[in-house]
Amino acid sequence: MIIRGIAYREWGKAILGFVALAAGFLLVLVAPQASLIVPLLIGAAAILCGLYGLFAAIRKPARQS
Repeated sequence: MIIRGIAYREWGKAILGFVALAAGFLLVLVAPQASLIVPLLIGAAAILCGLYGLFAAIRKPARQS
């Protein structure tokens, strides 16, 4: 996801890839506290997805018929 986001200049996907990578590292490194960290990361990813969708919808030109 990170590589595809950078290659196609879709920065929202690249950021979500970094969030997923961070979540994986945190789950491995601090397994006992993972129950507190995972909901925060899911929330952050949801906010980033929403913002990315909003900006993508604004940037996309209107379809003319």
